[in-house]
Amino acid sequence: MLGDRLGQALALAGVTEERVSRWLGRPCDCGDRRDRLNALDIWARRVVAGRTERAGEYLRELLEGWS
Repeated sequence: MLGDRLGQALALAGVTEERVSRWLGRPCDCGDRRDRLNALDIWARRVVAGRTERAGEYLRELLEGWS
């Protein structure tokens, strides 16, 4: 999944959840972002496969509240 792969790539570069939290001085919400990117990956794969029923509605739900 997109979020998992991005997290792995960043970890290889030394950008870990713990390090980001230290930089920010607060919890980074990396897990939430990873989960949202994974859901976006699933959405994109479905759209590319032609399964577009409710695609716009689902995308709005995914992006709602994204910071």
